[in-house]
Amino acid sequence: MAQRGTKTRRTVDRREDLIGGEMDGGAADATTKENGAHESRVEAGEEAPSSSALKSDQDGSHGGASTRAPDDGEGVGVDEEKGSPRMPATIRVPQDCATVAEAVARAVHGQRILIQAGEYQWNDRVHVDKVLHLEGEADKMTGNPATVLIGRWKLQPPDPKKWDMLPDVTSTFRNIRCESSGGYCVQVIGLHWEMINSAFYCKQGTAMHVLKGTLVLDGSAVGGSMDTRFANNGLVVCNDARAYLNKSAVRNCKNGIYLRDNAVLITSDSQVHRVSIAFGCMLPNCCEMEIAKTSFREVEEIWNENSRPEKLLQTRNCDIYGKAIYLHGDCDGSHTFQTQDLMGHTH
Repeated sequence: MAQRGTKTRRTVDRREDLIGGEMDGGAADATTKENGAHESRVEAGEEAPSSSALKSDQDGSHGGASTRAPDDGEGVGVDEEKGSPRMPATIRVPQDCATVAEAVARAVHGQRILIQAGEYQWNDRVHVDKVLHLEGEADKMTGNPATVLIGRWKLQPPDPKKWDMLPDVTSTFRNIRCESSGGYCVQVIGLHWEMINSAFYCKQGTAMHVLKGTLVLDGSAVGGSMDTRFANNGLVVCNDARAYLNKSAVRNCKNGIYLRDNAVLITSDSQVHRVSIAFGCMLPNCCEMEIAKTSFREVEEIWNENSRPEKLLQTRNCDIYGKAIYLHGDCDGSHTFQTQDLMGHTH
């Protein structure tokens, strides 16, 4: 199906601070008519925690490849030799492309897509098969994402060896809130993805699934939103994939973070909030976890039964009141687990 590209006015009237909990936010409004869609007003739920150190580059450059067309400041230009339309270095939605899917399809490797504040919705998954930098707008009062994308994503760029250039292998989402009603809200299959001041929420199913590559959440959130309550899983990491959480939150889900195979998870200055089970690991596994300076709030169980990673390092974790929490044992440090011992105690 084609993307519907519906864009409406959206007001953000409450949010949840990463450490401080729920509080009143400001308004993030965008008024645009697109494809004959009428304006509506949608009440938002929790927003991703913001990191003051994370700001867009002033010049909008993300180190893209040399194949990017130069920005002439006039939107879509014309190639003088071939006489064909070309896209500017920054593609703007809805100015240059009416929908997000169209912008992704027309972009070249390393290009920046700037999405105006508001709400955009589609039915099918948007398949990103190149390195891109997607950037929304942040609310000026709260800093929360004011660009809301309702639909599913499959992030699967080709292997770098297939490109005839030195690739910029880091893609980014910035100031974007993604939502889906089921399945995977975002599925990462390869390369390096950095999600900055963004949120990924799923009403049911899994908010983010990392099958291959590296995921970095910086000042971001995964799980379920305030209005949708619990997702099934906040973050699932498989195979040899790696996930890094910095100043980020996993919240409003039945299972917070689930690892399998040889996955690696590293958290720092982050939060696990309002989850039934914080961590789970499929047995047997060769997973590694480093959990540091992470707070746990309204968590029913730390582990899914006796599941553990092969290696665990815990440092300075606490509850909301600052009381020390130990994921295993009664002190900080490293732990190694034998699969046969764990499997012998599962039921």
